Amino acid sequence: MHATHNMVATNDENTKGYFTGTVQAINDTGILEKSATLGLWSRDGTNLKVYGFDDDNSSRILHISTVDLKTKAFQARVWELE
Repeated sequence: MHATHNMVATNDENTKGYFTGTVQAINDTGILEKSATLGLWSRDGTNLKVYGFDDDNSSRILHISTVDLKTKAFQARVWELE
């Protein structure tokens, strides 16, 4: 899997903003799957929270992620939207 997120701050403190990017992975049958991703982010110290949407071929995905940038701890919740 490979993901790129281009994050842009929307305030002078660099504590919130938006992102765009791409996500790609090879599935179990060897086919490369790609999708666009976009969303909003906020940061409190080393804690980053991301609210994103992915648009793949068959569905749209909503994800909410938290990352501690210091410890590199990551958690994500993912929903497939119809």
